[in-house]
Amino acid sequence: MKFTLTVRRKLSVTEFTQPEPVSTVSPDGSFEADSITFARTAANGLIRQWTESTGVKLRTQKDWSKNLKTKRFEKQIMVQNGTAPETYIFTIEE
Repeated sequence: MKFTLTVRRKLSVTEFTQPEPVSTVSPDGSFEADSITFARTAANGLIRQWTESTGVKLRTQKDWSKNLKTKRFEKQIMVQNGTAPETYIFTIEE
């Protein structure tokens, strides 16, 4: 199965940037996995690669959860970018 991993930055409680494909995976953010369970496991490694390539330090991350509105799996991570903390939301789409 083909999945797409996207990322958006949390600007405030209700505001986010537009979702962008995670370019460390592929130009369009797609990758192959046998099921959503394996896709979530693979995406964890891809998120770690993304943090290393962008030069931010991973501070905390939450488990994957299903967004009830969009029916997609999301993961929230907090990173340290210099002196400022930033929050990003990663989404897996089938």
